[in-house]
Amino acid sequence: MLQTENVYVCLCVCVFVAQVYTTLACALFVSAVGVYMHMLLHIGGLITSLAFIATTMWLLSTPATPVNEVSLADG
Repeated sequence: MLQTENVYVCLCVCVFVAQVYTTLACALFVSAVGVYMHMLLHIGGLITSLAFIATTMWLLSTPATPVNEVSLADG
């Protein structure tokens, strides 16, 4: 257990929160690069729409594993 301001936080929750914020930071960075490329090269429209659909299908096809099925509420 990790003590933070008189509140005990389980280490697995700290790791999970770190992963969430890392994912958020990466998404923000990719979004900023996309906006920059759109403003600089005027790319977008059909290309980015197809990339969005392909990425969404890829994420939906990710198989369920015991690691990503575990809920923090169970622990």
